[in-house]
Amino acid sequence: MPTAADVGIPNRAVSRSGHGPGCAGADRRPHSGTLLRVVVRRADVLDVPRPAPGRPHDLDRGRSRRGLHRANVRHPTRLRADPKAHPLVRKSHARHQQTSRPQGYGPPDPAPVIRVRIVYYLTSEGTAPALEFLDTCPSTIDAQFTAVLDTVAAAPPPRFSGGGKWEAIHGTMGGWYEIRLTGPRREQFRLFCLLENGTSEEIAKRGLPRPAIAVITGMRKPWRTTFSDRDYKRVRDFGTEHQRNYPRRVAA
Repeated sequence: MPTAADVGIPNRAVSRSGHGPGCAGADRRPHSGTLLRVVVRRADVLDVPRPAPGRPHDLDRGRSRRGLHRANVRHPTRLRADPKAHPLVRKSHARHQQTSRPQGYGPPDPAPVIRVRIVYYLTSEGTAPALEFLDTCPSTIDAQFTAVLDTVAAAPPPRFSGGGKWEAIHGTMGGWYEIRLTGPRREQFRLFCLLENGTSEEIAKRGLPRPAIAVITGMRKPWRTTFSDRDYKRVRDFGTEHQRNYPRRVAA
């Protein structure tokens, strides 16, 4: 055990006889020249400097501190259940058989989309009201009409939702479709169409190789105005004449 001198404790003065305080015959007056050698434990004195203890594992950290590794619990690499001891545990291959999909499972392949033709109604005089209307439209409106027609032809109704430009008409114009565009100064442009669909025999009887969109005619009006009943009747008359012709009198 280290002594007081070893750990730097100042010595205390005692009697020359070497006995401690309270002993018989001891000179009770302190003498500065005498030393007392006292043995003490380490816990009773200042701790000797020593290296800091190693840091414990911090299990709440996303990664271990540098120089330390994460705790290794040393579990078995794989836990295996004994089916005899646990009859309720299903074997893995049985689970796979129940969850696996049979061959060929899934939604059926969609029917192929047939691109329809775009045709323009011809009058008995050989004129095309829709083409004449498009010639009077601004070039940007004419190009937009063509783009909408091509989009509808690539995905004919009911596949094509319209996007606000291709709309079905109701009321006295039931069965008709219109393309709605807004031009300069919010002028409204409308292009009226009929669908030529049906069985292959009906399509062939109309003189068409496949289903088609028949563009009948068009109209324009200022913003916040409406077409009159006379305007709509003129459109319907063109459509009636077009549907009365077998084969159809159209221009591609």
